[in-house]
Amino acid sequence: METTSNIYATKVFSLHGHTRPIKKLQYTPDGDYIITGSTDGYTRMWDSKNGKFIRDFGPIDTNGKQGKIAADQGIAVSDFTVSSDGEYIAVSHVLDYIVIYKITENPSHVATYNAFKNTAYQAIQYSRDGKRLFVGRGSIMKLGAGIMVLDASDMSNITCIKTVDVPDDITCIALSPLDDYLVVGFVSGKVQLFDTETLEPYSRMEEPIVVGNGQITSIQLYNSSMFTICCSGKKIFILGAKTLQILKKISTEFPVHCCAIHPTIPNLMVYAGGMDTKAVTQTMHVENTFKLFFIDIAQDVKLGNIQAHVGPVHGVMFNSNGEDLISCSEDSTTFLFKIGKNLKNYAFLK
Repeated sequence: METTSNIYATKVFSLHGHTRPIKKLQYTPDGDYIITGSTDGYTRMWDSKNGKFIRDFGPIDTNGKQGKIAADQGIAVSDFTVSSDGEYIAVSHVLDYIVIYKITENPSHVATYNAFKNTAYQAIQYSRDGKRLFVGRGSIMKLGAGIMVLDASDMSNITCIKTVDVPDDITCIALSPLDDYLVVGFVSGKVQLFDTETLEPYSRMEEPIVVGNGQITSIQLYNSSMFTICCSGKKIFILGAKTLQILKKISTEFPVHCCAIHPTIPNLMVYAGGMDTKAVTQTMHVENTFKLFFIDIAQDVKLGNIQAHVGPVHGVMFNSNGEDLISCSEDSTTFLFKIGKNLKNYAFLK
């Protein structure tokens, strides 16, 4: 559905179809499509020009095979990753299954990996060459949290080639620009780097970074030069990808779940999140916590905000062309903001 707002001179499309919270969204590398993953068990693709629904990836049944409806809550999507060539998407589910689809084909199912039973998959990331998958596990039953490396070079025989246990549940992961180290976020609010070959703590930064007293909610690589690290404890850290130095610390008014830096305006950041309803006091309007907040990170200046969602925001991302912005939420809706070339279409960007 297309709407026009008087807050900003741009078109807004609302993407409806998911029936449960949307935990992640991403543009394909060419920027032509938007992909969303939800706890309803579906991963969906949309046209980034107009928000039109294209197709589903999945759902899967209780045996990990292609199904007509999502089988149960254990099939909820926890994360997904798109290969750098835009050909494949690997979807991790909260229990037992990792499924690979071919983006350009329909039907698109390629392979299902389920070598370990009762495994809680939390995060997943493709290597740059598309031959490996790095997976973060959460603890469940007798199996502890850990990191896995899958060899996905042969889709007919996906195998685990390396694994290591870690003390805390993993919430998110991101790869370095050269695939030589993995940045891992934990539920404890810590971030640690691991060597991608050995899965040992990375030699240039062996000790973890303590970001805050909430869980790490998002780690994103920006422009191959820096990582943005979001913590629900109202903190955002920016880590230099080459120097491994903390470049910036940002405190936020509300719990932050996600952020994005504009691809051509490196000082412009948008962040979002929000408080759970049960944590909101009588003096606080819960809707105010779900806004998209824009800041100048160089001058520490708040630029303005957009009110769109009615639930905590879990994902936000700029298109690589710098003209579009997307966000997704607990409210099961994705918004596509068509900004255009002139970012002053935002009333608050003068």
